[in-house]
Amino acid sequence: MLLASALAEELRPVRWPRGARRGYTACTRVLLPEVSDQEFLLVAHWRRPGVRVLLLLVSPPARRPGRRAEWFVKAYRRRWGVEDATRGIKQSFDLEAFLVRTWRSLRRLLWLVGWAFWWLSLWGEPGYERLREALLSPPLASAEGGHLPVRLGRPHAPLRTPSQTKD
Repeated sequence: MLLASALAEELRPVRWPRGARRGYTACTRVLLPEVSDQEFLLVAHWRRPGVRVLLLLVSPPARRPGRRAEWFVKAYRRRWGVEDATRGIKQSFDLEAFLVRTWRSLRRLLWLVGWAFWWLSLWGEPGYERLREALLSPPLASAEGGHLPVRLGRPHAPLRTPSQTKD
């Protein structure tokens, strides 16, 4: 890591380029004999001048020609977002407790998690106060010891018992 940091310092621009609003990215080819005998790319990204390197990546060369260092940084950030979200979902919903053996069951589990996540995201929205109130408040007790129905939608006509309908 120290050698990579030293190489990154050599890549740092002496003068910050104009129009580098998203930072400055540079790369160089490096050999890592302890890993492989092929060349790797060392990609360094700085957000602002005068600060330490923000992102330091070692990657195999791009398979498609014309890929620039900025592409590696963008791809890494996108991938890191996916990894972070996956880790968060797994920890929040305790997915490690479920054992799935087929692709179909994995897809079903992830759909279930997606719907649960969507529901929990909407739970705090302003339009759902009545639903939250109805689900979180204890049911009303009737005179017979049963529970009265909780109405969530528009008011309906009053409920009639069989004795009230024999007129």
